[in-house]
Amino acid sequence: MEANDVLHAARTGLSAVADRVAALVGSLPDAGAPILPGSWTVREAAVHLTLEANHYLELTHGARSPNPFTNKEGFNATVDALIADIPETDPRRLAGLMTDAARQLLNATEGRSGDQPVDFYGMPFDLAKLICVDLAEWVVHGYDVAKATGHPWPIDPTHAQLALYGCGPLFGLCLNPETTKGHTAAYGIELRGGGGLTIRFTDGRFSLEPAGPAPVDCVISADPVAFLLVGLGRITQWEAIALGLLSAGGSRPELALGFLDLFAMP
Repeated sequence: MEANDVLHAARTGLSAVADRVAALVGSLPDAGAPILPGSWTVREAAVHLTLEANHYLELTHGARSPNPFTNKEGFNATVDALIADIPETDPRRLAGLMTDAARQLLNATEGRSGDQPVDFYGMPFDLAKLICVDLAEWVVHGYDVAKATGHPWPIDPTHAQLALYGCGPLFGLCLNPETTKGHTAAYGIELRGGGGLTIRFTDGRFSLEPAGPAPVDCVISADPVAFLLVGLGRITQWEAIALGLLSAGGSRPELALGFLDLFAMP
């Protein structure tokens, strides 16, 4: 897809999913349900989504990410500190904050070019990928809220594909120095239903390539929703494998089992 087409699809998905998350939060009697594992409650997830949409809004106007990603622990500590600055606990008011933030971002990106450059945590990025990343935030944290409160949360595979398109470059920010040191292997990620990417390590150096004919050592075939949830720690790879949502091939299929260990995602 061209960048403009990606941006249009991501904005459409973001509009729908943000409305769903806000409606769910606003319907709750309180925002104190814990999201496990971790220390957040529904309140923290709602505030985080508001803050991220506001942050991305600033990036669309040329701002730079104020806190470059250094490591998982430091990033998470910064996020928690920002959330603590907004003490709102009322579900309806939280829903209003989320809706307002999402709408401002959508309004700001209407009619813009998908290949508009933006600075995202110190790496070159474009507007289409940025909105795909924000879509990923709403999809996954919506899943968190729904699971914490006993509500269903079906995820559109197209939304998952868009989320992974945006998040692909972020793998390079989240390398595990212990497991990637000296590592040489290429992984082809094939998303069922369309899309994919190639992640290549050469003596520990990371590179991201479009899916293509270049040889790889391990091919990971994945349902896009499952790959998104596994990659962000919401379900285990063993659960996805047992359900037939992940499989491996290529000359070294055994590499697939250690793929996630190469990264330290927030």
